[in-house]
Amino acid sequence: MKALAAFLLIPLFLGQIVGLLSATQIKGWYKNIRKPSWQPPAFLFGPVWSVLYILMGVGAWQVWKHGGWAAQKDALSLWVFQLIFNLLWNPLFFLKHDMSLALFDIGVLWALVIVLIGVFVKVEPLAGYLQLPYLAWVTFASVLNYTLLKLNTQQAPTKRSA
Repeated sequence: MKALAAFLLIPLFLGQIVGLLSATQIKGWYKNIRKPSWQPPAFLFGPVWSVLYILMGVGAWQVWKHGGWAAQKDALSLWVFQLIFNLLWNPLFFLKHDMSLALFDIGVLWALVIVLIGVFVKVEPLAGYLQLPYLAWVTFASVLNYTLLKLNTQQAPTKRSA
């Protein structure tokens, strides 16, 4: 049960820290940028990520039960690697205000989650299937990131011909 607690608490704790670091920017900078009409309300993001982090943790724990880190080094290292990209997105977007770099990050994350699902399914099918809501949310978040970038990119003035 200690392993399950660790796999649950690590993403939840780190996600909470990253979220707290960005809180002032969400209330300031982010509140003032242009957003699409279909964007979910801000209060949904915290609960959605909490559920996703729990599913991620349970999935990783399911894989870990098949021999621990020694036997599942590649699968669990991939889980850690994608978690790093997951956690990097928030400061790139909210603290650096770099929507382009955040879009690159979430694109890499999306690919990593697809690979993670495939790797997890081979070890423990349930572990992979638990990542499907995560993939769906990252897909949605990617589209939202792209849309926000397009809505908030300054267009260079065109030269008028004389």
